[in-house]
Amino acid sequence: MRWVCGVTAVEDCLKFILECRTSQVYGIFESKTGGMVGIVSIGRRKDSAASGWFSGWIRSDKGKKGYFSDSGTLAIRQAFRKYGMHRLYARIDPNNRPARKALQKLGFRYEGCLRRDKLLHGLWINQECWGLLKSEWKNKA
Repeated sequence: MRWVCGVTAVEDCLKFILECRTSQVYGIFESKTGGMVGIVSIGRRKDSAASGWFSGWIRSDKGKKGYFSDSGTLAIRQAFRKYGMHRLYARIDPNNRPARKALQKLGFRYEGCLRRDKLLHGLWINQECWGLLKSEWKNKA
């Protein structure tokens, strides 16, 4: 997890999840081994009870197996149904093609780029903005 300083091992990931008290964080575990393969999370914006963010990651060696789309769908369902949000947004590194594809598969739409928006390891990086409205969400089942 290059975007979270000091998180390299499974124990670091679990600690990171426990520290996310302002959001709902869901661990993603492989059924065969029980090993953790990633997380998805949702949280409310501080300035809007009806709008929130969506984020997540999958270990690079476990990509393209449907973990993110399956768990992302469940998290989005929670955000829209249980928590009554009407909009979710996500921000990603413009160079992260797998994240872009995953968000598109979940129904998110590209909304723009925030130039030099986040300080990461001493460098200002761009972030792409993606959004999903409850009214546009395809997986309403």
